[in-house]
Amino acid sequence: MTNPGVPSRPWTPKPRVWPKTTDWSQVAAGHRWRRRWGDLGAEVVRRGPTQWPVRITPLGPDRAAIGKPVELGVYRTLPQAQFHADIELNVDRT
Repeated sequence: MTNPGVPSRPWTPKPRVWPKTTDWSQVAAGHRWRRRWGDLGAEVVRRGPTQWPVRITPLGPDRAAIGKPVELGVYRTLPQAQFHADIELNVDRT
């Protein structure tokens, strides 16, 4: 018995599309931060009180990830992690 209004697979993973904003946006209640700048995206994830790993992801023209993320490093604070991610993204601080 099938339900015509419900797809056969209840959950389909969607491609990870990065937000339009170039500011750091908070995702998942303070445990994850994202920023997009040009054709790169940076993600800072909180693993512990003093562990903030940074990953850089290449993005395509539709703002979706087109490659595997590269681990940049693990930092002690969120501002320090965001600062190093901004250097990698080549963000102009004007």
